[in-house]
Amino acid sequence: MLLNSLNANQRRAARAVGSARKALVGLESNGVHVASVFHYGAVDIDPKHLVVWVLLSGRPDDELPAWLRVTPGLLPGLRPKGIDFDWLLGLREVVVRELAKRRWPSGDVVDVMVDSEHRVESSGGWNYFR
Repeated sequence: MLLNSLNANQRRAARAVGSARKALVGLESNGVHVASVFHYGAVDIDPKHLVVWVLLSGRPDDELPAWLRVTPGLLPGLRPKGIDFDWLLGLREVVVRELAKRRWPSGDVVDVMVDSEHRVESSGGWNYFR
């Protein structure tokens, strides 16, 4: 979709997530790599509907979180084992920072989700998120 055909929130989200993608893809922590970053959501209706996905690779699917919402308030007992949660929070902060640069409303409460790139691909790609 061309940026000119999008409304203001859609353009801001696309630009912010594009910048986050450039900053994040390829980063690694303890064998886990950022493979992809993308977004979706009805931000033309309300910015609160923005969801940003960070897909991970480098480990088997059973060692990577599925449908994990990365948030500072996540209780320690719910945090994934064997993966550096502080690193995931740092990835989230990059997304939040890029949204803030574009004056995204309530960027600090955006849903940043992580999952396995392989799990998504082998479970139907885009259909995995339905």
